[in-house]
Amino acid sequence: MFEGDARNPDLTRPRVVDGGGPDNPNDFWDHIDFIVREAEKRDMYVGFLPLWGSAFVSNRKSYTNNIARAYGEFVGRRYKGAPNIFWVLGGDCVPFADQSVDGADQRPVYRAMAEGIVKGVTGESPAWNEAHAAWDKVLMTFHHSPTGKAEQALWWGQDAWHDFYMFQSAHGSYDLRSDQSFVAPLYNASARKPVLDGEPCYEHHGLRQYNMTGPIFDDYDIRQRAYFSTLAASMGHVYGNANVWHFEDPNDNLQGKWTTKIMHWKQDMDSKGSFHKDS
Repeated sequence: MFEGDARNPDLTRPRVVDGGGPDNPNDFWDHIDFIVREAEKRDMYVGFLPLWGSAFVSNRKSYTNNIARAYGEFVGRRYKGAPNIFWVLGGDCVPFADQSVDGADQRPVYRAMAEGIVKGVTGESPAWNEAHAAWDKVLMTFHHSPTGKAEQALWWGQDAWHDFYMFQSAHGSYDLRSDQSFVAPLYNASARKPVLDGEPCYEHHGLRQYNMTGPIFDDYDIRQRAYFSTLAASMGHVYGNANVWHFEDPNDNLQGKWTTKIMHWKQDMDSKGSFHKDS
């Protein structure tokens, strides 16, 4: 992905090898090109996370503002022609160091990345808090940990790059009233924006994350969470499946990390919760 080695990558130099392409990949980015292209063929949108914030910003603190801006410009420029991308910054985190709201403020890193992305896509250089037509050419949000509830409106409410609130009701409990805990506080915030549950409970995911022996979420739980959110005026809903999202294969050595109902991911593509229920 970057020049340098896996433990000490040079984040200013994405590794791009000449001569490859989506049909003949010879680097990481060729594979991403393929995914984006194939998704477009199937009328699918890609939520594009340039990095996983909890790993590379909150904990490792790998990105400075300048590195984030340069990297954002690189990915924005590379995928500016893709009509099926929306940008998701963050990644299982709050925008503060060490995953703590008392940690150092890391919003400048994400704001710089947003500025880089919009420059790569449009060629314009608006500031993160500047009203500008270029921001209308990119759709952006932030994927929070479950900690990020109504506070999002304080963290991002006035940011010009940020288009809608994305919360995570997650996998920690049954019968979670996401309408009361997440949707209503954000919907009624002074800085009003559309609201979306970007990570509800996933079908066949173990209760409380790494549960190898206990219960899992089934299609009833999936629909319940969706009804709570959408009937409370969220802009839509996300579906997830524990075996699909990490491409489960019972023959590999990583099986069952997230679920007690282990099956090949292709088989679980037909799980009950992935279909409309008529009755």
